[in-house]
Amino acid sequence: MMALLLSPRPSRAGAFTGGDPCSLLEGLPPTGHPARQGPYKAQFKALDKAGRNARKMLRVHKAFAKKVAKLLAAGAKVFHPGKNKTVKSKRAQRFLEKHVLGPRAALVIADDRFEPPMAVWAAMIWSACRGGRVDVALEQARRAGRTHPSLAAFATLLLLDAGKTVQARHLLPEVAQAGGDYHGFLATFVAAELAKTAPRRRRLHARASRRVSTPDQGEAVRRQAARLAKRRKAPATKRPSKKGGK
Repeated sequence: MMALLLSPRPSRAGAFTGGDPCSLLEGLPPTGHPARQGPYKAQFKALDKAGRNARKMLRVHKAFAKKVAKLLAAGAKVFHPGKNKTVKSKRAQRFLEKHVLGPRAALVIADDRFEPPMAVWAAMIWSACRGGRVDVALEQARRAGRTHPSLAAFATLLLLDAGKTVQARHLLPEVAQAGGDYHGFLATFVAAELAKTAPRRRRLHARASRRVSTPDQGEAVRRQAARLAKRRKAPATKRPSKKGGK
C-alpha cells in the first residue's frame, strides 16, 4: 500500500505559496488527540521529535507505513480468507472491536475497504512532504482525498504549486464538502485560485482571508491577492470577429 524506501530530496519554497507548501496541510492531530494515544503512539512521538530533519521525517513516514501495512494485511486475512473459505463472524467482530471501533481506531471503513484514519493520513503526508518527497505526499493526498476533502485540497495545492492547473481543477469536486461548499482555509483558498469567474474568485479569496490563522496562510493569501490584482489589470483577450468569414 505505502512506499517504504524513500530518499530525501532538497526542499524548496513553494513558487505558488511563497513559503513551504507543506505548512498549509490541515488535519494533523494536536497534542492530546486520541489518535496520538492509540496504536500509532510511537510513530506520533517520533514525528514530534523529527523536527525539520528530512531523513528523520522519512524514517517516521516508513514507520507509519509499516504499521498501516501490517494492520491492512491482518484485516485482509480476516475478511478475505481465501478461496473456498468463509469469513468467521466472531473473528471479524473481534478485529473490528480491536482495530476499527472507538476513538483510538487504527483503521476506518471507507466504502468497501479499510484505510488509516485522517489523522494518520495527515501525519504520513506531512512526513513525506517535510522529508522532501512531495511526489509521495501528493500521491497519498490524492488517495486520502477520496474520503477527506481537506486532504484533497492539499493535493490540489501541490498540483497548483507545480504549475499543473488542469490536474488541480479535476480535484475540485473532491475538495468540496457535501452540498458543494468549501470548509476550512485551504479548501477555500484553492477553490478561489481555480474559480472561473472574477466575482467568484474575489468572494472565495475574501472568505479564505477571514480563515487565516497562521503566518504561512497569511503569506499564501497575500500572494493570491497579488495574482488576482494582476488578472484584473491584464487586458481582455479579444475574440476573433465572425464577420467577413465564408
